[in-house]
Amino acid sequence: MVEPKQKRSKTLLDRLDHDPTAVANSHAAVEVKPDPIDDEFQEFETGRNEPVGAFRGWGGPFRGRAQLYRELLPAIKRRLIATEHKTARRKHEIDNLRTSLRAWWRLLDQYDEDFPVRSVLDLDDTHGALQMRHGLHFGYTDDFLVLANEARAQLGARQLSWPRNRPEGTLVDLPLQEHVRSVYHALKREVRAMWWRWQAADTAAEQGKNWDGLELTRGLTPWTEQDIHATYRGLSKRLGHPCPSIERCRQSIEIQHGIFIERLTPAVFGQFPTREDIQACCFLFLLRTGWNAPVAFNLNVEKESNWFRPHPTSERHHVVFATKERGNTEQIAIGLTKSDLSPGTLIHALLERTRPLREFLRKELSELLRHPLTPATQRRIDDLRALVRSPWIYVHSRGHFEILGLGTRDYAKSSTRQRLHELIEILNADRPANDQIPDMSIGDFRDAFISYAYQHSGYSWLIAQLAAGHKSVESLKTYLRKRRHHAHGASELLKFGNAMWGEIRVHRCVDAAILFAMVQRGEVTPEQRDRWLAYKDRTRVGMGCRDFKNPPTYIAPHHVKGAGCRVQRCVLCEHGVVFDDSMNHLCRRCAELRHLKGELPLVTWLESSFCDELERTEAVLEANFDRELVALTVQAWADDIAAGRQCVLSMEGEYGTAET
Repeated sequence: MVEPKQKRSKTLLDRLDHDPTAVANSHAAVEVKPDPIDDEFQEFETGRNEPVGAFRGWGGPFRGRAQLYRELLPAIKRRLIATEHKTARRKHEIDNLRTSLRAWWRLLDQYDEDFPVRSVLDLDDTHGALQMRHGLHFGYTDDFLVLANEARAQLGARQLSWPRNRPEGTLVDLPLQEHVRSVYHALKREVRAMWWRWQAADTAAEQGKNWDGLELTRGLTPWTEQDIHATYRGLSKRLGHPCPSIERCRQSIEIQHGIFIERLTPAVFGQFPTREDIQACCFLFLLRTGWNAPVAFNLNVEKESNWFRPHPTSERHHVVFATKERGNTEQIAIGLTKSDLSPGTLIHALLERTRPLREFLRKELSELLRHPLTPATQRRIDDLRALVRSPWIYVHSRGHFEILGLGTRDYAKSSTRQRLHELIEILNADRPANDQIPDMSIGDFRDAFISYAYQHSGYSWLIAQLAAGHKSVESLKTYLRKRRHHAHGASELLKFGNAMWGEIRVHRCVDAAILFAMVQRGEVTPEQRDRWLAYKDRTRVGMGCRDFKNPPTYIAPHHVKGAGCRVQRCVLCEHGVVFDDSMNHLCRRCAELRHLKGELPLVTWLESSFCDELERTEAVLEANFDRELVALTVQAWADDIAAGRQCVLSMEGEYGTAET
């Protein structure tokens, strides 16, 4: 027997075979839900002649481009998926995309007669040149190019790469490192004071007596600070609420409670952080990681695997990570596990302390999800989900003791002004008038972090790029466009020019090693020059040293003050100077290191600094000397080592008494 449903389907198929118009009639009865994205971007298919309402910045009408719009629409929808549950963010993204597309639709209209575009396949490098000549904003081009390339990829066309009208911008000032350091130490003091407060409250609660539920003679209740802490924690446990309000405590406790209620607030914040505590933790986290605030607020701490993992190569370190919404990329920060203020350790401490708050919020969330949804309950559910995911939750300091969380819009504000400005004002009260810390923003923390990495790496763009978490140097340029960095570059260039022409004028030749030393040190004395040229003050690897009696700590941690350097791992040292005649000794050291690599166990080799020294030695030889000559020399030294004619040194010299 044939099922009725199957029979109806067969009848419909028969009708479609004989009557094609039945397709439209068959779909007419099906309710199709309109796509809101189509409504938001419909103007690009049909065109637009005038603004709707009081539209500021209206740039004029534009014609519709139906095929181009339909090809870009899937890419537009994919871009907006990430903001589907964030109404404000979604609206902002839609407004930005429409502004960019309007600018491009008008540009295409302007040049449509000579370079018509109906499809993304009609776009080519000519349109890239036209937008440059037209002065189109680089943000509009970035938005359009991403969508166009995604659509072209679906059609099997090559990707477009166009230049952008990126403004150079103005040079801005950086906060002084010593001022940032003062703020950093002030934040450290606040965070540690919070921990000490919790520790003292825990100790008091253990020593005190819980009077909840006990009947005492009125007026004779022997309240102590320890009793208040113990009683509040006992009452919280009985009520099933981590931080019951003052009113609820007044109604629930069965003993004379005047003093208890008066001293309730210290008992609450002996357990949980205040808003000011969490702000200090958040600011300190931003200073230690160099992240933007939105990335820090994207930390999802529901599961440890969502935000924390061990370092892949070092047991002493860990990795904290979060998603960067713009570009949907992962931002990481590396911390030292034993440090109580490192990013991961700080977040773990907060999570441990606020665990009762999260458990209470999860319970409320589960209750709401079992009831019918209304607009009000949906808003509360969204708020609860955000609070459970965030590490930045706290208890409100007023009597209701509500559980709240910092957000991207208000995280830097106090009750009256910016929290950071209040902190700076307190610091300035103890500083001399000629060394006041100017007001700075939270965004300056990221600039200071990147600039610190840039300066202390010898102005290495690569290190600064890694510190910033950027994929390209182009993204880094904005952060390095600072007056201090430009002043450093200008001074280094001036020193280089003066040193080079001075060498030519006096000595009629330029030695690269001496030129490098002059730029780094400012001058090279005639005595030092003569000693270097006479092959004196050279190390065992044939290099010169700019400060032989003061090697860096990371090179010689056991150096005796006043003694000469015994380690002489010169390619790893900031004081090393390579000469034209340093090749032979560097080749010897290269052969020695390769021999050690074959002799030592792999784990020992990888954990030692020999691996870095070999890599750096090979790089120095390749950059400064003829490759074939280097290979022959290294092989000659390797043969001597194999034959026993050359002894390989695998340890540094010992320090005796200080040299005079």
